Amino acid sequence: MYDFLLIYAASDIVGHNVREMAAYLNRNGISTKLLFLAKEYWETLEDGEVSSIVDFAREVRLIGVSFFSNHLSVSRCVTEHLREELETPVLWGGVHPTLRPRECAGIADAVCVGEGEYALMDLFAENKGADKFSIRHPIAGLCWKEDGKFIEHGFGAFLQNLDDLPAQDFFSEMSFALTDGKVSPIPRESIKAYFNGRVAMLASRGCAFSCTFCINNFLNENSNKPKIRRKSVDHVIGEIASYIKEWPEISLVRLNDDAFISHPRSWMRKFCERYKREIGLPLDVSGVNPIHLREDKLAMLVDAGLKTLRMGIQTGSENARLAYKRKETDEILREKFAILSKHDIRVRLDFILDNPFESDEQRVESLRFIAAIPIRDVRLNFYSLTFYPGTELYDRAVAEGIITDEEMYLSTTDTKQPAATYLNALNYYLGIRRRPGIWLRLLLSGFIRKSPLTALVRKYFIWRYPFSEPRYFTFKG
Repeated sequence: MYDFLLIYAASDIVGHNVREMAAYLNRNGISTKLLFLAKEYWETLEDGEVSSIVDFAREVRLIGVSFFSNHLSVSRCVTEHLREELETPVLWGGVHPTLRPRECAGIADAVCVGEGEYALMDLFAENKGADKFSIRHPIAGLCWKEDGKFIEHGFGAFLQNLDDLPAQDFFSEMSFALTDGKVSPIPRESIKAYFNGRVAMLASRGCAFSCTFCINNFLNENSNKPKIRRKSVDHVIGEIASYIKEWPEISLVRLNDDAFISHPRSWMRKFCERYKREIGLPLDVSGVNPIHLREDKLAMLVDAGLKTLRMGIQTGSENARLAYKRKETDEILREKFAILSKHDIRVRLDFILDNPFESDEQRVESLRFIAAIPIRDVRLNFYSLTFYPGTELYDRAVAEGIITDEEMYLSTTDTKQPAATYLNALNYYLGIRRRPGIWLRLLLSGFIRKSPLTALVRKYFIWRYPFSEPRYFTFKG
């Protein structure tokens, strides 16, 4: 009998937070198994897969399901079968249940709001020696519905010291995935093949910004946590070293923090010096906000081994960008691009498409901005705007009738697949390589964009430049 089964409803097997949580609970005496569903949110669970999950969950005291908003329908399906077949309580947690606890409490036995490490430790302490596990205790972060009444206890207590988190155990015998129709251990070689020599981790949690499209917008305004908490440099270097010891084939370290570049200069300087001296592998950094990009910080990272950097621009239209509560003017971005151009690194820039509140004129402005990016080695990543519950843009989309059924919207909206429109196709077209200015001016002219006489030109571009390149990879075992 295990204490806890933590199910991660997502398409991938990365899951930094659930891996850290499982390692934390196991280290503190709560035997925890981790199950990756490895399902896209539009996929359905076959009968055999459901039966395998239910059988796998029989010998545990508590079942947890963690997921983002797009996986609501998959999580509902799993939970309904578990509750129908077993008496084991099901606790929901993660991003979506934190955003929508009242609604989720009508599906699961209870919901954990915010981070769950302390709440779960307290919950298992309350159930120590109990014959039957009870999920309903007045613990910070837990909420449920009882006799039609919603009972809540606020946000869960947040980890004060992230150094308390053990390293992710990528090769744990307690980790499983749903593959080939059944729950199976994840072979060591499958883990290596999936990550392809790249180890991904977090050096911090949180973000200093509150962009109107992002869940940090909700968390920063409603939770009691600091905007950013970071691990010590000693802990981060030790964590990376432990991965290399266990996995000598690692060829690159990827830091997936939401706001890595926001770390103080003193932290960054110490990290870069030690990383260069003790690790020495190529480095890939996400979570770069242009406002916090400084020449001295970038120089430190490049000297330490930085090869790839990912930065969110969101749109090339300054007015549309400011509507996202981004502080970067076009002038600021040009200054940051000039800094990046001084170094021999690959830069990945994120852009958001399909914003219904953005005009065609702003979309054209964005295309002109993209065409003028001066960075030599740049890759553009395009995403379709998804309205996530709890964010300012979601509330606006509901108010304007764009969203009428939340679960239907979340289960049918693909962030990875922008709409097949002429202007979107031009974003892809510009993302492949630079184009002559005169040619771009022609393609963006009102005549080409709007005239019935040029409809075939627009259809050609939509056909020729679709968003078909995968940017995420589903785990298939």
